[in-house]
Amino acid sequence: MPFGGNKLDVPDPLVITVCAGPDTVDRLNHAMRRRAWQSEVSTYTSYISPDKRPYFAPLIKSAEVCVAFVDFSRSAEEAVETAQYLTQMFSGKITVVALAKSKDPAKILTAMRSGCSEFLETPLQEDPLNDLFDRLERQWLSTHFKEPQTGTVVSLFGTKGGVGTTTLAVHLAVFLSQSQKKRVLLIDHVPELGHVSVYLGMDGRRSQFNEVVKNVNRLDSQLLHGLVGRHPMGLHVLSSPDICGVRPMDSDALAKALEFLRSEYDYVVVDCDIRQEAHNMPVIAASQRLYLVSTQDVASLRNLSRYIDRFTLLDAAVERIEIALNRVSDLDPTLVEQVEKAVKLPINLRVPNAYAELTKTTNLGEPIMPGAKSPLAARFAKWAETVAGTTHAETATKRLKPLLSLWR
Repeated sequence: MPFGGNKLDVPDPLVITVCAGPDTVDRLNHAMRRRAWQSEVSTYTSYISPDKRPYFAPLIKSAEVCVAFVDFSRSAEEAVETAQYLTQMFSGKITVVALAKSKDPAKILTAMRSGCSEFLETPLQEDPLNDLFDRLERQWLSTHFKEPQTGTVVSLFGTKGGVGTTTLAVHLAVFLSQSQKKRVLLIDHVPELGHVSVYLGMDGRRSQFNEVVKNVNRLDSQLLHGLVGRHPMGLHVLSSPDICGVRPMDSDALAKALEFLRSEYDYVVVDCDIRQEAHNMPVIAASQRLYLVSTQDVASLRNLSRYIDRFTLLDAAVERIEIALNRVSDLDPTLVEQVEKAVKLPINLRVPNAYAELTKTTNLGEPIMPGAKSPLAARFAKWAETVAGTTHAETATKRLKPLLSLWR
């Protein structure tokens, strides 16, 4: 007996066929009626591509989930193009099923690479088709009606090079993973030649963030498992490309990737290059906490003030800004209170000056360990505790009143 059959259990799927014969359409309609799905097969007699496409907009908007059956027997090349196009158009809500007269391993591999996640022989048989629909209904039931887990995205932006942004991002991720026992992903979002993997003593060539973004339309937990790097301290890492001349990421794909990663981790820590605004906009939109990292030198503080002005122009960004002042020393002529007065925002994190200690750890690729007897370790532990223990709603409520005074 089919798993579904109750309209309250699963959404009614949109089912389409591409270049499938009348017998296939009849068998699909019969199987759908047995499940009490309130829909019929939509048929397309020609292969689909960006140059030869029907008007999909109403279907995409109305469909909660979709299943597409694409026949690879007539033209494997055009079927591949069709599967890729459908996967892109119905991103996140479609299962593409390849149809063929025999289970040829080469054809199955081609179909899988084009975005198909299932393969059925024609003519369709009742048992394999019912097994497929059972699996899909279980999947829809677990994902469509279950409250999605939403992790926290924490992004860090340095006001200029050399203020220690990567060092802070690395240690926040390490301490969230070790001290707070959280599932943590650390992303190096510098467009090229970032240093996160270097500071962690890892080879990041096989675990690059841009590969996750490029594969977002077929991204799932299993694929992600094969793309991330793993550090001995428990955190997962996605690196920056270690070559020059990398093409920019697609903004929509980047936003989708971050949304998926939030469902997989408690915390996603992102090390960003503040100068790449277009590159950073999806990260800014996805972040619950945004740290602007500065030191106490005049150049950094001037940049900090300018970037605060810039961030206030970005929609809903200002209430999420937090200021991290790195290498703070009582001997510095610029006191913390003067900095707060100058930038009109409180300093949320003050990291003591331990340049020599941090230089050694980064050169060795060995971050400071939680529990180490040093002022830095104590400060990082407290920071991780604050990030893990204070919700965004709590911090936003406390900080909104002084921020509003900027416009009075």
